[in-house]
Amino acid sequence: MLGYVSLAAGGLADDVLTANVTFCSRRPNRPAYVDDIEAYTREALMEVSQQEAATLFGKGVVVKW
Repeated sequence: MLGYVSLAAGGLADDVLTANVTFCSRRPNRPAYVDDIEAYTREALMEVSQQEAATLFGKGVVVKW
């Protein structure tokens, strides 16, 4: 399981911050949700795996996605 967090400026004067969270998984013979994360230049995009999230939140927290 993967989580993608994106942040982008929006509004008429780019004065509003917009955030989105998308959850997905990698599957054989299916295209990836994001092919090249470095290619995203108009927004900040972070990919977090289930294992990384568990590490970020500490060993005592169980993350179920």
